[in-house]
Amino acid sequence: MGKDADNPITPSSIDFSHPLYLHPSDTQAVTLVSQVLRGSENYEVWSRSMRLALFARNKLGLIDGTCLRENQDEKLRGLWDRCNAIVLSWLVNSVDRQLATGIVFSSSARSVWLDLKERFHKADGVRIFSIHKAITSLKQGALSIPEYFTKLRDLWDEYDSLAPLPTCQCPTTQEYAKLVQQQRLLQFLSGLNDNYHHAKTQILLQSPLPTVNQAYSLICQDESHQLISYSTPAHPTEGATMVARGGRQGRGRGRGRSQEECSHCHRKGHKRENCYHLVGFPPSFRRQQAQVSTADHTINTSSSPAQTPITQQQYDQILKLLQKEKDDIAVTTTECIEETISGHLSWQNKEDW
Repeated sequence: MGKDADNPITPSSIDFSHPLYLHPSDTQAVTLVSQVLRGSENYEVWSRSMRLALFARNKLGLIDGTCLRENQDEKLRGLWDRCNAIVLSWLVNSVDRQLATGIVFSSSARSVWLDLKERFHKADGVRIFSIHKAITSLKQGALSIPEYFTKLRDLWDEYDSLAPLPTCQCPTTQEYAKLVQQQRLLQFLSGLNDNYHHAKTQILLQSPLPTVNQAYSLICQDESHQLISYSTPAHPTEGATMVARGGRQGRGRGRGRSQEECSHCHRKGHKRENCYHLVGFPPSFRRQQAQVSTADHTINTSSSPAQTPITQQQYDQILKLLQKEKDDIAVTTTECIEETISGHLSWQNKEDW
């Protein structure tokens, strides 16, 4: 006591560990938390974030009652007023505008904190029931695994703030904590989509059951494996087919196939001004067609009968043979008709004679 009386604390002698010490960055324009208080629906998350931010700046005592003005030395009360005004500004900056108008005229940061707690801290059965229902009904749906897990963790944290677990270290409390963790593991797995069925089965077959964080890590690995599987072609021969067809799609009509329909040939994939039936077929068209037919034949040998493509020369030879055979049949038919007619006329002349 004698030493404190000989060396009283003054504003100039305050070090950084004192709750009334103001760092140059401690200004009124600072926003401590990104979560803005809107009402009872997010009060628990907001209050937890604010307490952490004030504790980090060593200003938590100005709202929890451990650093009151009447307990300070007469010379430090002016400094306490400055610290109280700065903390009050931080509170105003972290609430919604409609709420800020009701607390901007207050003179004590602690009184504002207690007023917000009394108005929005609803630890009743209705609030607990609504959070519990949101936890049990939450599904992954279109969310990714990290987004789904983060949303579920936020609901768990808010539920714990309204219905906290026992803090003692007795065996009964430890068993209860293990049961809560097991329930949360089941809640996490039950909300996943059906494409994680195999991974969920593998997790539930483990003994003992993993923690929620371990299960989250395993599901993330399974999600990465599924993404790799989706990006890999199902058949190795698809690459060869696309190479064979790439030349046809990349020449004359642009890369890729559009959904436009030609008004001349009524086929999709090109316009009238690019139609081969009007502008003419390119020299390499038949060779590319033969390459595509060969690639398709290689892929579909197990499901369709073999088809041997013919060249234009072979096609012309077949037409000549067919035409020749048609001419021979016509000549033979003409000769038979002439013989029949001549024979009939000869018989009639002979009878008449």
